[in-house]
Amino acid sequence: MSLGVLQETLPLVSADAERILMVFINLLTNAINHTPAKGEIVVRLSNDPNSVEFIRASVSDPGPGIRLEEKDWVFERFTHAQADDDSNDAHGIGLGPAIAKSIVEVHRGLIWLESEPGKGSTFYFTLPIVKQQAPAQTEPPIVPPLTMPAKPAPTGWLDNLKKFVSGS
Repeated sequence: MSLGVLQETLPLVSADAERILMVFINLLTNAINHTPAKGEIVVRLSNDPNSVEFIRASVSDPGPGIRLEEKDWVFERFTHAQADDDSNDAHGIGLGPAIAKSIVEVHRGLIWLESEPGKGSTFYFTLPIVKQQAPAQTEPPIVPPLTMPAKPAPTGWLDNLKKFVSGS
């Protein structure tokens, strides 16, 4: 199994880095569980082609794919999509996609799945970019805005992700 990461130069996103790493870990674990030994999992990070206010991330695997009738509930807790060959190929307890969905939605993003039986699956999610600061106001606001310090992104997250995938 191999991991390919395709990344453009992207704007900053408004997100909790630890939680978004959790989204990647959940989606990658799901992809690893459904990828054949010589398969390749691809992670893509790009500007969202549908909105200048978001970036898009995706995790693709060449696994068995998910049936159309199962796509609606794959993000529900404690569920497993059945492999197209009707095997009992369930891994874990069925929480990974549900946790990923909760985290992405809290960040005001969207998450969805594109899949075709026999051709693999791609999980996509979006995150809002950091908007540029407005020019300084001449008068202070009546109620100062609530601001929270941003958590710094963990250093070496891509190396840690590759180590996680390779099992080292």
